[in-house]
Amino acid sequence: MLLLLLLCLCLSAGLVHGVQSPGPAVQEPTASVCVATVCYSLQRERRKFNMARNICKSGGGDAMTVGSTVAAEAIAVLLGGGGGGGDEVRGVRPHWAGGETERPAVGGRVERPPWAGGGVAVTPPVQGNFWIGLQLHHKACPGNDSLLRGYRWVNGEAAANYSQWGATTGECGPRCVTVSASGMWEERACNQKADGVLCEYRYRGSCGHLRADNATVTYRTPFAADGRHLSVLPVGTQARVAPSGLEFICSLGQAGDARGSWQEKASPPWSCRVENGGCQHSCHDSTPAGPVCGCPAGYTLGEDKSSCRLLDPCEEAGCQHRCIVQNGTPFCLCWDGYTLDDDGKSCTDVDECQQRPCEQRCVNTPGNFSCQCFNGYQLGKDNKCEDINECKTINSCTHLCANTPGGYNCSCYAGYHPDPSSFGVCVFYCETQTNSCDPLCIGDDCYCPVGYIYDDVRNTCHDIDECAANECDMICTNTYGSYKCDCKEGFVLQEDGITCEIEGSGSGSLPLPTTISPNIIQPGQAGVSLVVVLGSIFAIAILTLVFAGLAHHLLAKRGKWKASGGYKPTNADVDLSQVTSVDEQKQRLQCTEISGVAT
Repeated sequence: MLLLLLLCLCLSAGLVHGVQSPGPAVQEPTASVCVATVCYSLQRERRKFNMARNICKSGGGDAMTVGSTVAAEAIAVLLGGGGGGGDEVRGVRPHWAGGETERPAVGGRVERPPWAGGGVAVTPPVQGNFWIGLQLHHKACPGNDSLLRGYRWVNGEAAANYSQWGATTGECGPRCVTVSASGMWEERACNQKADGVLCEYRYRGSCGHLRADNATVTYRTPFAADGRHLSVLPVGTQARVAPSGLEFICSLGQAGDARGSWQEKASPPWSCRVENGGCQHSCHDSTPAGPVCGCPAGYTLGEDKSSCRLLDPCEEAGCQHRCIVQNGTPFCLCWDGYTLDDDGKSCTDVDECQQRPCEQRCVNTPGNFSCQCFNGYQLGKDNKCEDINECKTINSCTHLCANTPGGYNCSCYAGYHPDPSSFGVCVFYCETQTNSCDPLCIGDDCYCPVGYIYDDVRNTCHDIDECAANECDMICTNTYGSYKCDCKEGFVLQEDGITCEIEGSGSGSLPLPTTISPNIIQPGQAGVSLVVVLGSIFAIAILTLVFAGLAHHLLAKRGKWKASGGYKPTNADVDLSQVTSVDEQKQRLQCTEISGVAT
């Protein structure tokens, strides 16, 4: 049995380099063995348990878990103790609790799974005791109710279906366990020194050996062991090929696949003697450019210059958009909204708007088109334009709103007119268009339309004669609630609706009728000057009487005077200034009389 086991193992030995430990460098060879994705090694340095365990951790592992006969066989190989935990040599049967890794067979012997790893058997057997990862915690005492007797594996595994206890003491923790070449477990104090430690390293995958003809390959495992004789190498193992100097690393395969693959640190192809130059199909060394990868008929090299992919006839067809292959012949196609040109390769955009697919507006875009609507409409289903009811969405009308196709209209209640200066706004106005009208009263406050003044005694709005205040430059016509300015013949009314200018002058003020000083009378003109002076005196006297009568009429009105502002009726040509009180109007009349006398 032992000889058959050793024949299935690939053995390896090497010096441990790079393992950081607090003691001196390791001088003795380190035995190692790998099974699938688990590797075990023997570290022969005298340490207490915790310090020995740190040696394993520095290589990415931990103290060994012996949860099956597979692990026990690994110990037998590493320590050269005859295998099986010593059962065949000593005649001692290991304790077993029905795990999947071992089962009783006919005759009471234990059958073990086929060994898939490799390692080094040390001959003759290694002398000494070596820590494994089994520990009894502080203040805990051993018992006989389980195979592990209350001990636990330090890596947290719950494997408790195998044990190989030797003599036991029954002392309470902290206690640790060592194993010898006989395969028997022995408990001892954790602060005692043992001759070394058995380490365990777990990986997600493994690789086989590199294919290298007429070349030498050296391997370095992640736990710093020489892996030349290991049948499987864990992920992370580095390989160096001599004399080419190529370097590889064992990397994980596809998701869920424990079979790793060798990845070269340089891009393929390299020497065809090593891993076929990294080529998927064939590798050719005898070319002026060096190693070149090749592909079988119907295939072509990929962008990585090493893999092969099926030859695509469309690659050389030169299609602008799409390409399909029928019976080995490529044909070009265009995306929707394009048409194929006469060359059979290029594509030209189709102007769908020429077919008038839209109800109002159509905008052509590359490969497509879009419909748009006029103002007051929105795009609905099937590219149809639907009228927007602005009375429900915008509705800037203060009184009444009427929706129209593509727009809306505002109207006012009786007694109100639209404000020409603000769309949708309604203002109060005198509906009778007479010298007086009724005010708009809200509580104790009453208001008059623009151009009217409120008489709180008679509760009436009276029209204001703006012409009496000389609002116009030349001719003034009073209207109900407003006034209108005009000019004499030969003059033009300006944009302000008040000022007059000589037609064609372009000047902003009236020119003087003559440049002669009024104090000098020219010969032959004395009679004319006297008539002008007498006429002026008579006109001033008449105007004085008129203004005095108007002032007396306004002074007869007493109380509070109110007026609203901001609106002019539609028949008015210009805006008016608002008269707010009798005193203000009287003051204007006085100023007018003074200016008339001065003239």
